[in-house]
Amino acid sequence: MFSSDLLLILTVLPSLAWGFTLKGFIPLDGLLSNVTLSPSSRVVLDHSSRYALVRQDGTFELSDLTEGTYIITPQIPEYTFPSYLLILTSSAPSTPAQSDLESRDPSPLAQTPASDLELTPHLQPFYPGKTPLTTSSPSLAYPLALRPIGREDYYTPKGGVNVLGMLKNPVVLMMLASGVMMFGMPKLMASLDSDPELKKEMMEARKRMDGLQSGLTGSLSSMLTGGNDAAVAPQAVAGGGARGGAGGARGGTAQRRRGK
Repeated sequence: MFSSDLLLILTVLPSLAWGFTLKGFIPLDGLLSNVTLSPSSRVVLDHSSRYALVRQDGTFELSDLTEGTYIITPQIPEYTFPSYLLILTSSAPSTPAQSDLESRDPSPLAQTPASDLELTPHLQPFYPGKTPLTTSSPSLAYPLALRPIGREDYYTPKGGVNVLGMLKNPVVLMMLASGVMMFGMPKLMASLDSDPELKKEMMEARKRMDGLQSGLTGSLSSMLTGGNDAAVAPQAVAGGGARGGAGGARGGTAQRRRGK
């Protein structure tokens, strides 16, 4: 029984030694404080059920991470945070013996036992749809500092009265025009009565407009009905000639009868 437990411990220990623990914190000196930090605040890994709760002092830890790429998403109620990309790469510890090995073999990782390898974190902002930077680019500071972009505000202030917007309304414009005509026309007519020459000119201009309108209406009517009148006129002439010929024939017959 003891030997089996010892064997299990020896099997688990290498995996624990191989795992990487990501450490980070949320600064509580700006928008967030230990009072406004919600107890349900957490940091989620790869949008999955694996997460780490944020402690009251703002620190958190994600343990047992293996070599690979991870997306770190802070979920802090009432606050908006950016996402980060974590790339864990394996590397051998730097020792004099390792330096001699690198000079002889260009790939020292192949000669290094897995238990002696170290995982190096590379942190960078995560942008969906954008190619991540290589690990040769500068990394963010470690431990990772999560700083909020801002506080979520779902309140929309009520808009005030916009006079210019009301004047752009067609209904309001029509009402204003009607009001101007209602109050302006009596004053205009009164000014015409007090000035006979201006009234005479207005009457002449109105007559010219009426004549122009009647002429335009008559020309349009003649254009629309001109074909029918032209067709009716020859028929009327032909009918009249026929009737005149018949009357002349009847008159001649009556005179012959009297002579007899």
